Amino acid sequence: MVTKLANYDAPCVVLGKDRLWWIFLLSSLCTPFILAALTMIIRLMIRIHHNRKFFVDRNAKIDKTTTFTYFYEEFEVEWVTAIRDAADTLVSTRFRAGQIMAITSFVLSMCSLIIYYNTVSFFIKDVEQCQLFTNNVHQQADFAFNVFFLLYYLLRFAAAEEKITFLFNIWSIVDYFTVPPAFVGLALDRDWIGLKFLRVLYLRRIPNILWALGVMNSPAKIKLTQLGLTWIAILLAAGGMFHLVENSGDPFYPDYDGQRVTYWDFCYFAFGTMATLGSADINVKTILGKLTNVFLVFIVLMLIAFAVPEVLDLLGEREKHNGYHRKVHNEKHVVICGYITFDSVAEVFAEFFHPDRDIRDIKLICLDEGRPSMDFEAFLKKYKFQVGYLRGHIMNPTDLHRAKVHEADACLILANKTTNNAETEDTNNIMRVRSTGVCVVDRCPCHVS
Repeated sequence: MVTKLANYDAPCVVLGKDRLWWIFLLSSLCTPFILAALTMIIRLMIRIHHNRKFFVDRNAKIDKTTTFTYFYEEFEVEWVTAIRDAADTLVSTRFRAGQIMAITSFVLSMCSLIIYYNTVSFFIKDVEQCQLFTNNVHQQADFAFNVFFLLYYLLRFAAAEEKITFLFNIWSIVDYFTVPPAFVGLALDRDWIGLKFLRVLYLRRIPNILWALGVMNSPAKIKLTQLGLTWIAILLAAGGMFHLVENSGDPFYPDYDGQRVTYWDFCYFAFGTMATLGSADINVKTILGKLTNVFLVFIVLMLIAFAVPEVLDLLGEREKHNGYHRKVHNEKHVVICGYITFDSVAEVFAEFFHPDRDIRDIKLICLDEGRPSMDFEAFLKKYKFQVGYLRGHIMNPTDLHRAKVHEADACLILANKTTNNAETEDTNNIMRVRSTGVCVVDRCPCHVS
């Protein structure tokens, strides 16, 4: 009889077993904090180890042993840097391997989501199903996907410079609520619907993937697409949350107070809430469902507060970079032109505003014909008081006047060091220097780098 029940595919409560949803949830909640604690402990141990190993008395002479110690330290740092660079190659969309990994992660996330939708699109008997892992094809496929997500997470963790920040970003949180429960389900021979619907948030990565592939190049289109997909992702995620709490019932009540409603019905209810229309035919009954509804209203209000300025900025983007540089009182500015990219400007920015230089009251003005990329836009938004951007050509006197080159303290012309045609690049830079010289008339020094 025990063998028959072990092979039976039925809700766990029907088989007389207790619900173990709290183990699934606990594995997700504890994972980031355990990883954060381990990261800080390892950092502390490395720091203590280095302090003991490389401490040299000021009065002591540097001998061969000390030289070897510093050589070993450099070797150890290079080894860690090599691992980080290799992982960055596999996860960064700047490289082909990173693009393949990002697309694979997105496709498998959608496949995992399809398995979830196949389960919740119909009336379910319970949110927790007991069945041998070897007999559950859907669970096996979902587990295989989560093994890839785990490996992809480890690569992203290795490539991340700020480990603690990475542990608590949105994509890591999605992994915490989907990957650990898959391994718990394997160990317990049961499948919990849980928070698998969070994979729908990967819809927001579609514009990033298209941008990396060169299909979508306009920052305005990318931002508008992200805003639209964010609304869709929140709608579908809210439907999944309502479906989970309502079909589970309140765990603190001995009697079941939930309701058996399909996922798509709750998506319809969530749409009514987000559109402030309400729904007369579908309502939440559990306390957790009502709290979820209140939480959804707050999310919608915050999203509206965030989206309205973004849309207004996008609608006014044409005028955004076509204006004039307005100098603040006593503020100095440096005009940057030539090979303007996110990486080149970020490198100049890091040199200018290095803490050791203690440079203040100065602003970098980038002058270029093209539109800034998505990463560049985020950079400009983050450092808007230190960096500005104007669309124009260095050889156009009107654009030079807009950038106030005649009042600038310096003009930097960035050269493309990786170009295949060095002669053409040198010729263009010489023309740029002459153009600024005609406008400035020895007012500000011009440098080529």
